[in-house]
Amino acid sequence: MSSPHHGWTNALLTSFTKYSALVAELPQFYAVGKGKGNPNKLALLTLVVGAVAGQLAVPCYDFLPAEWIGGVPKAEAGDPWKSPRGAIIGSRLRPAERLRVASNHDSVDVAGIGLKILGRLDKGVFPGAT
Repeated sequence: MSSPHHGWTNALLTSFTKYSALVAELPQFYAVGKGKGNPNKLALLTLVVGAVAGQLAVPCYDFLPAEWIGGVPKAEAGDPWKSPRGAIIGSRLRPAERLRVASNHDSVDVAGIGLKILGRLDKGVFPGAT
């Protein structure tokens, strides 16, 4: 059975012109009742990342949340740049880079993961970093 996600995944794959790596955050699954949200949505995300990774002939890098942001919790509401995590990530982005990041918590996380793989969100820059 086809999924509506296949269309945009295929469009994404055909839109790549230059790429050198795939970087992704591995979802952190918690015991029932311990985590927020629906873990089935996280499972779908892993399928999409796997499909993209399977089509690209590039190195793949992945991080659990604790591996790239330490123990800094993710805020769910409010201005993402004013949250503790957003402030850390924003302080390491160049002004032009920050303008390209959508002002929502997930997009700020994507920027942070990118900084991690570029070595601009290194160990020891904040408490709890691994």
